[in-house]
Amino acid sequence: MQKGIFRRWDCPKCGSQMYRRVPGICSRCGAERIKGPLCIQYSVRGKRKTEVCQKNSIKYAEALLDKRKRESRQGFILPSRMLWQDLASEYKRTVSVNHADGGIRDGATIRQLEKHFGRIALADLRRADLLDYINNRNQQVKEATTAKEARLFKTIWKYALNSEYIQTNPWDGVTITCGLPPIKEPITEEEEERLLSALPESCRLLFRFMALTGARGIEARFIAKTDVELNNGVVYVKGKTRKGEVERQPIILDDEAASVVKQAMRNSTEWLFPNPKNGKPFADIRSTFNRIVKQVGLQGRVKGPHDLRHIFVSRLVQAGTDIVTAANLSRHKDVRMLQRYTHLSADHLRQTLANTRKKKRK
Repeated sequence: MQKGIFRRWDCPKCGSQMYRRVPGICSRCGAERIKGPLCIQYSVRGKRKTEVCQKNSIKYAEALLDKRKRESRQGFILPSRMLWQDLASEYKRTVSVNHADGGIRDGATIRQLEKHFGRIALADLRRADLLDYINNRNQQVKEATTAKEARLFKTIWKYALNSEYIQTNPWDGVTITCGLPPIKEPITEEEEERLLSALPESCRLLFRFMALTGARGIEARFIAKTDVELNNGVVYVKGKTRKGEVERQPIILDDEAASVVKQAMRNSTEWLFPNPKNGKPFADIRSTFNRIVKQVGLQGRVKGPHDLRHIFVSRLVQAGTDIVTAANLSRHKDVRMLQRYTHLSADHLRQTLANTRKKKRK
């Protein structure tokens, strides 16, 4: 056999495997190893890859090895033997990093999925694997958490399909019935004002703008002065379409939001909300925001800057704004996302009714 072609030898007692050209004795238990299938080994990007041949033929193994070496020289990776954790890492580097939170949420979910799927090759994954994961995971966490993890798993697999790493999708028909968890009752207007007032002056206008318009942090940070049309009461941001493409989207300004924008326009840079230290957009706003959240005693109720967007939408729903209008103002791509907030309207009306009856009794 030529270099790079081996046979796999299996131990019938301890189950260990060894790749070599001649038979031998198991070093663990001393049993005689059993002949297994032919395998090829080659190098891809400096890493050694091992692939089991589908046919027990030397000629087939030689032809397959030559093919894999040619693909390796052309920069291809053997799709079928790629590990799920390698696919997930590539997805994080190329897709998740472009999300509004920089891939933080996807990263946490991927770490959980890697515990179960990480070391499994794509070719070895079966429909039952995901179904078993869903059933077992539902016994440990809420269904909404499992649904979020399963959705990301399917999204990553779709990325593999589009990248031509695999040719089939065994997850077709695996529906995720549980939706996203409902949004909790927002902080009061007094608590919101206390939080915004406690923020450093250098970034206070940025966060106040996010609270008044529902803009995402990554959108608000990169607004240029050329994106502002105060005469029309509009600020344009770079949002994403349903297909993930970047497009220019309008944010409608009310009088209070317009006043914040007017103040922000007075700076001498090209950006609306620049970091005063370097005149460029803020690289990170989460750490400052979370520090002030703890300082004003709202930890546990406000988890990060994106919660300002949740508060904005919650206020719209509680005020009786219809779902379509709320979706247009918040620029949600799917109206169904607003279903997470609808219970707040009923709770708000119920509380208003209770307060009215209390006043009547007095």
